[in-house]
Order: sequence, then structure tokens, then C-alpha cells
Amino acid sequence: MRIPDRIHWQHLSTSDKAAFAKILLHQLPKGFAFNCVASFAMGSITNEVALFSFDNAVFALIPGAQIELGFDVSHWTPNPDELESWKLTANECGLELSMEEQIESATLRKRIVTIPPLLMEACAVEVGWQSVSIDEPEVRAIVEHLPKGASHFSSISNSNRGIRVTRDEFGGLIGLCCMNRVKAR
Repeated sequence: MRIPDRIHWQHLSTSDKAAFAKILLHQLPKGFAFNCVASFAMGSITNEVALFSFDNAVFALIPGAQIELGFDVSHWTPNPDELESWKLTANECGLELSMEEQIESATLRKRIVTIPPLLMEACAVEVGWQSVSIDEPEVRAIVEHLPKGASHFSSISNSNRGIRVTRDEFGGLIGLCCMNRVKAR
């Protein structure tokens, strides 16, 4: 079965996208489940995306496409804030190139590439951290010093365990412990 490219995917109805995703599910490794087709918008662009789950992670089906990648610095004019920021950065880091020269040296030319269809994890996850109970004494000690309204707070405790406390999307607290230190226990 061939996965439709981005253009063909956009022209499918929501029910056809869901039907396609259910067929695709049988070609994915065991353990994947089809969740739904959901709409996501950014600015004036809205896309419907098939979502799958595997091992407590959500994956989005990204249809393949031919797209333009790269950057042409000659078609870009920095705004005043960017220029001021560059001056500070260049001075602080001892950079001798102009902003345009630095960007040109760090980016690739514009080109057309073919991106194959793929599943991409929908939520960025930092590798190397394992959940720990919010009730653990080291986690509670961090929570006591958590500034009101802070989105996250990290600390290394005295017990040589890397402990991090962060908030989920609903404001609840999550305790994390550095994996290499979990294994050492």
C-alpha cells in the first residue's frame, strides 16, 4: 500500500484519512494503535493528521512530499532587533563575520528534496529521564522551593541523584530522575 503524498492527503475526506490510517496500522510494528484524525492549525494553515500511539507516546503520520529546504541569505533583510542582537552576540563571542556571512556559512543552499512518509513522535521527549513519585523526599524538597507560576524547576539533590520537577500541560507536577543515576541505585 502506498502512502499518499501531502497533496493527495490534503484532498482526502476525514473519513478516508481515518480509513487509510486503519489500513496502515496493519503494516506498523505490533503495539501501535490508531487513535484518530485530528485537526491542527498554525496561523491560517490547518491540517488533518492521523495520530497513532505506541508505548505511551503519540505519533503523527507525516505524508511525504517534495519540498524546498535551505536558505538564501540574499533574499533576507534583518530587522532592527535582529541586528542589535547580532551585535551583542558577535561582541560577546568574538565573531568577526557579518550576520549575513555567519548565516550563509551555517545554512545550506536552497534545493528541492523528497521527504518520504514517516511517523513522528508528536511530543518532544528528553531522553534519559525516568518518572519518580512526587512524594519522594528529594522531589518534595524541590517542590517546596518552586516559584509560584514557574513552568519548570530543576535541581541536583545532595544524594547524587539528578532530580527534576516540571509541570504538565494541566499544571500538575511531574518528578523526574536522571536515568544513569537510576541504574546506579
